[in-house]
Order: sequence, then structure tokens, then C-alpha cells
Amino acid sequence: MSLLQRAHSGELNTAAGVRTVAKDMLVDARARAGIRSFISEWFRLDRLDRLRRDVLAETNEEIQFILGKDASLQPWLQWWVYAAKEELYKLVENQVFDVDGDYIELLTTDTTFIDQKLFDMYRNTAPAGEGAAAFGNPSDGEAIKMTGMPDSDGFSAAVHASDSPRRGLLGTMAVLSQLGKQNETSPTRRGLYIMRRILCLEVGEPPDNIDQCKRPEGTSRRESMEVHHMCAPTCSGCHKQMDPIGFALDAFDTVGRHRGTDDWGFPLDTTVNWTLIDNGQTQQVPFDSLRSMSEAFAALPQATDCVTKQVFRFATGREETASDDLALSDLTQAFVSDGRRLKGFLIHFVGTDAFRKAAPTTDADAPAPTLSQVVERVFTPACGACHVAAQLGGLSLAGDDELLARLTAVSQDVPTMPLITPGQPELSYLWQKVMGTHVEVGGTGQRMPPTEPLHTAELDLLRAWIMSLESSTLGGAR
Repeated sequence: MSLLQRAHSGELNTAAGVRTVAKDMLVDARARAGIRSFISEWFRLDRLDRLRRDVLAETNEEIQFILGKDASLQPWLQWWVYAAKEELYKLVENQVFDVDGDYIELLTTDTTFIDQKLFDMYRNTAPAGEGAAAFGNPSDGEAIKMTGMPDSDGFSAAVHASDSPRRGLLGTMAVLSQLGKQNETSPTRRGLYIMRRILCLEVGEPPDNIDQCKRPEGTSRRESMEVHHMCAPTCSGCHKQMDPIGFALDAFDTVGRHRGTDDWGFPLDTTVNWTLIDNGQTQQVPFDSLRSMSEAFAALPQATDCVTKQVFRFATGREETASDDLALSDLTQAFVSDGRRLKGFLIHFVGTDAFRKAAPTTDADAPAPTLSQVVERVFTPACGACHVAAQLGGLSLAGDDELLARLTAVSQDVPTMPLITPGQPELSYLWQKVMGTHVEVGGTGQRMPPTEPLHTAELDLLRAWIMSLESSTLGGAR
């Protein structure tokens, strides 16, 4: 019986009925495609399709990780991206569908799934013509062993030895190769990525007018960063959370290969005492490598909470709000009670009100949002990635009056459409930019935001604010 027929029969009218149907759907082969989509969004695997890397080998032969002239990935990079994604996909699929085990064990498992090329890369024995010059000394190979027969995609189960530098999700190429720069790693970006994806933690936006400290000469990259980022109080609070995670991962280069020195050729120091700050509480979490960090994170309650949050976000299409706290707490409790099995949790989740009922995104009786709220929750996080310092795209955040004047001024670039049309979001250029449709109405510039679209709650806040404005409030602005 098809899903539509089961719905027509009334089978989906109750929570129990929805869970029964969901259990049947998870047996379907297409369920694996759904998990892949979830993992891709959770870990931002789309970034791999836009990798830009230049890796210089000892022979000075340049291995370019860039787009070809026809805008397609070069052959070697095509394999890299495909293999990196497949390793992570197959690792998660195995734990969810084949083992049906504790999802958090994915942080500490020594099992992975690789093809022959990835095996050669881990062992540093890539054959000539496959980028071998960039793989370094074969004697530096990692301890990994194939344990199964290749599947139809050419991937086999493999096991990292206990003295391997890798383990689990964090040790996959898909994670390690994402956040590097063109030719070196970025401990800060890696650290922030791990905080957001594994623990669902955030740090504040970079401050304006950052105090620049002179970098010491003749020091390792870590020592230089610790001086550069920690000297200013406005910087040290956030970097104290992000950088140490990246330092512990610096034994892997910008494309995820294991190494013994940093990008500047200095010996590595990956021992850290990370400061975990969450809900006003501070905790010191020591680790000295990717392996020990994975184990430390697996023991943190934030790692479990993050799984339920990521499922919630993926299933509802929005970020959680304060009104979802009770539902998320109940979901996490159910997740833990069932052994943190993701398949069982999905069956439970689709039967809850959090999934079956659409929560109101706005309160009809609530006061209209203020410009300050819009700035804090929409403009600053959405625009700050590209428009830095005090002027965000010409929208001064110094004060509400000044910002409102700029927003309501007639734009020279879009003479037929004001930045804000009071009471009519769809006729406002600002709204068109947020929705990515401004090109259709003669707008200029890039879509805002350029990285990730705004979630429902932020869009509703912006819409409600524009709806609340009146022409008289704006001094007759059109």
C-alpha cells in the first residue's frame, strides 16, 4: 500500500499510526538516501564541492585542487570529493541501519569505510599519476587494515589501529578537509566547525575595531596565534573556545592528511585544555589529539543534545527557539532511554507534536518587533560574514535612528524599489535580497546571506517588523 493510500485510510491520524508507517519506511532502501541528505546538511558536505586547494609537494610539483576551465572539478579532485563523502556516508549508514547502535559511538569508533585509493592515501602509498607526489614519505603511513570485501562502489570496511591518529567522524576526510585555507590549515575555523556540528555551540560575532597584536617571529604557528588572538580581551574569549580544538587537529593538513609538523615547518603541539562555555557554565576539557578529543566529546552531554537538535532542525526546517526547550528536553530523554539509536529515535520523533504539529512562529498578541531585535537576530548574523566592521553594507549599526534612515533612503542602485516598503515585505528590496530573488526585480549585488539561508524564525521576525512599519513612521518614505 502506498503512503498516500495509508494516509487516506486514516492510518496517519494518530501518533502510533505515524510511527508504524515510519518504521516500515525505514526498511525501504530509500531511507538510506534520506540519512545521507541529513548527514550532508548537518556536516555541510556541500562545501566539498567547492574546494580550493594548492598543495606543493617536496618535488615542487603543484597539485591543484581547483576548478578546471569548464567549471568542473579536476579528475583527481572529483575522486577526492566523492571518496570523502562516501566514507562519512557509509560510516553513518552502517551504524544506523546495519549495527543499529549508539550514535555517539561514531565519535570513537575505529571502523571506517574506504576504497583502495583512500587506503593508499592513509598508508601514503598512492601510485604514480594519482597525486602521489603530494603524499609525502611512505614510511609515515597510518596503521589501518581492510577487513571486508569491497561493495559495489569499491568501498570496504576498514579498522584504524589503536595507535592510529584517526578515529570516528572527526577523523574522516569529509570533516578534516573542509575548513582549511588554500594552502594551510585554519585552527580557528576548524574549531568553530566542530563546536557547531558536534556540540551545537556558538560563539559571538567578531567585534569591530579589533586590536591587532604583532605576531612574534621565529615561533610555531600555534605560538603565534596564541599571542595574536589572546592579547585583546575582545578576541580572547571566543578564540579560547575555538582555537584549542583546531590546535588538537593540526596533526592533519589542509586536505586531511596526517603530518608531523605545522604549516610553517615547526614541531606540532596538540595538547590543549579546552574551555567549554555553555549556558553560563564553564568546564575545562583536556585532550591532546584527535583521538582523545573524540573520546572527551563523546562523554559530554552537549554531544547527545546536539544530535536531537540536528534532527529537529532537519525535520522541521527551522532553528529551535526558547519555546522548543521542553520538547527538545523530552526528545533528548527519549533518545538516551533508547540507547541513542538514531533509527529508533526517528520513529519516536515523527510521532511527537514537535514533528506532527506546526508550532506558531509568531504570537498575534505579541508586540511588534523592534529594529534592535532585527539587527541582533537577522542583520548582524546574516550579513556579518561578508560585511564586517562598523558598516554592514552601508547599514550603520550605531543606532536605530541612523540605521532606519539608511534603510528607508531611496537607493541609487534600485531606483524603482526602496529598501523597505512599509507594511509590504514582498515589495521591499531588503526582503528580496534575503529571499534571493532580487535579481528578478532588478536588484544588484550578491544574495544576502551568501552562505546559509535564514531560518523560518528569522524570516518571520523580519516580515513582522516590516509589516509593523507605517509610512508615517518613516517620514513618508516610499
